Formats: sequence, C-alpha cells, structure tokens
Amino acid sequence: MIDFSNLFDRYARNARLYPALLTLFPVFVTILVLFPMVYESVWSAIVSLAIGCGVLMFLASNVRYLGRKKQQLLYELWGGKPTTVWLRHSDRNLDALTKQRYHAFLSKHILDLKMPTPSEETASPISADEYYESAVKWLLEYTRDKKKYPLIFEENINYGFHRNILALKPIAIAINILCIGSVLLSIYLQHHTLTLTDGRDVAALLIPLAMLLFWVFLVSPDWVKSIACAYARALLASCDK
Repeated sequence: MIDFSNLFDRYARNARLYPALLTLFPVFVTILVLFPMVYESVWSAIVSLAIGCGVLMFLASNVRYLGRKKQQLLYELWGGKPTTVWLRHSDRNLDALTKQRYHAFLSKHILDLKMPTPSEETASPISADEYYESAVKWLLEYTRDKKKYPLIFEENINYGFHRNILALKPIAIAINILCIGSVLLSIYLQHHTLTLTDGRDVAALLIPLAMLLFWVFLVSPDWVKSIACAYARALLASCDK
C-alpha cells in the first residue's frame, strides 16, 4: 500500500494527486480485467519504480498547472474571483450590513487601504476591483494559520479538488472512451460477439461508463462555482473573527 502522506502534504494530496488518480482510475480497472497477470507479477515493482522516478510528483505538478490555467477562464466566466465579486457594492451575495462590516474591518486593518464607496466603484469599477483584490490577498495571509481557521483550509482544499477535476475533464472523457472501446474490442475478439457473459467484463465496462457519465453531466463550471462560493464565504467571514 502506498502511503501518500509521506509524499505530499494534505492540500497537494487531496486537491492535486487525487484528481489525477481519479482520472486514471478506469485505466487501472481496464488493465486489471484485460491483463490480470500484470497485477499478479510486476505491479508492485512498477508502482515502486513509478514513485522512484517521480511520476506521482509529475502528475500532481501538471494537475496544478492545468487547474490554474482553467481557473483564469473560470474567473472570466464568473466576472471575477468570487471573493472580489462578493466585496463589490453592486453584488448581492452578501447583505449590505455584512458587506459594510467586512469593508470596515479590512479598511481598519490594512495599511493605506480605504475600501471604495458605491459611487467610486460605479465611476471606476476596475480600480475598485484592485482594492478588493488587494484586500483579499491580505486576508489570505491573515488566515494562513490552519489551526486557527480550519474551515477556510477545508474549503480551499475542496475548491482546489473540484477546480482541478474540471481542468482534467477533457482528458478524463478521452480516457474513459478509450477504456470502453478497449473492453468492447477485447470482448469481441474473445467471443466474436459483444454479449456480456463474464462478470469481470461487465464491471470493466460499467465502471468507465459510469465515470464517463460523471465527467460529462456533473463536472461543469457551475459545479465548481458553488464550491468557490463556499470558499469565498468562509474566507470573508474571517473578518468577523
């Protein structure tokens, strides 16, 4: 059994490595069914070699890159970072009194930063967003203590996982289609028919099919946005602490 806790910290493990392994899961299942001898003979050696060569590190690093790239597209789609959007006077995700309280806290604690008024925001929305983004950057540093702000850390991990899952969606769909095609081809070559009689063949077909439905119908920008909003709510709520 691989102890991932010795290779990655909790954030990297949950938000980067697990999305990569979830994407590759149908491949492992397909290999298990089509080539069971691989697991019986050299699988342990392959895993050890993969870890030694840094394959897992490579996966996590590339998931991080793809996730950050997708994140920029999401911000454009959503009209900005959720934390920035929620601080705007024109936004209604927070009630006016709560937003006023957050603005007052940030203006008081951040040197040389005075949050824009509604009229200033209307006159220069880009400039106003720069103030909000600066305030959020300060807040991120202010809440970096995981023990003091555990909810923020948990929501950050949750957001990172969902964001990276979305970033891997095209790759995952392609992998699942290839796995389904490989299993069907194997069944046909063995039995000269696509009739499913072996339980292993059924499992090998149903798992990538179920995963494909998950990636196609559930994973979406709106799916990630709901998680991003939960993170924004937790981060901004730290102003009350």
